[in-house]
Amino acid sequence: MKILLFNGPPSSGKDEAAQTVYDYALVNHPILWLRMSHPIKLAFNGMMETSIDNRGNSQWDKDKEGQIAYLKTSYRQWQIDFSEKFMKSYGEDVFVRLYERRIEEHKLTEGPPALVLTPDCGFEVEYNGLLHRYGSAVYLIRIHRPGFDFSRDSRSYIGPEQRGEANARVFDIHNDGPLDAFRGKIIALTKDILGRI
Repeated sequence: MKILLFNGPPSSGKDEAAQTVYDYALVNHPILWLRMSHPIKLAFNGMMETSIDNRGNSQWDKDKEGQIAYLKTSYRQWQIDFSEKFMKSYGEDVFVRLYERRIEEHKLTEGPPALVLTPDCGFEVEYNGLLHRYGSAVYLIRIHRPGFDFSRDSRSYIGPEQRGEANARVFDIHNDGPLDAFRGKIIALTKDILGRI
């Protein structure tokens, strides 16, 4: 099993990168799409009595910044508040523990995935927790896009800056040209990672 964590600012191309890997690798590899934020999205959509798909997407993702009259806040801000003020009161690593639980459930019901795609890793505790649990199976792909930063988000760029074994599984991809060029970079990286299976 390989775990691909995508890290970058909002709208930098993380979902596009994960989708590119999914489309490229699905033919030969069972894949689990698993967001770190899945529990938050389930909670919000349960509260609003709306549905969520198996990738954690719902109608609310179309306008994350718009005010929700009933809540007097945006969907993005509600997610940040729910995560930081409520969920993390159960431990900074609560999302890592829930992530691990979902992988184990998937193994029992559908078998072990060859790839786990996580398009929204954004905290050191998440990366370090998964690295501690899954070791060399974890790959971190940081997406950089000119003009996009973390100013409207509680997350940040993560990962080791020092040299060492873990650093060999950290990649920086620049989304600074046409979409096809970005996808090409992601596919080239995916071929390299899959070659390590």
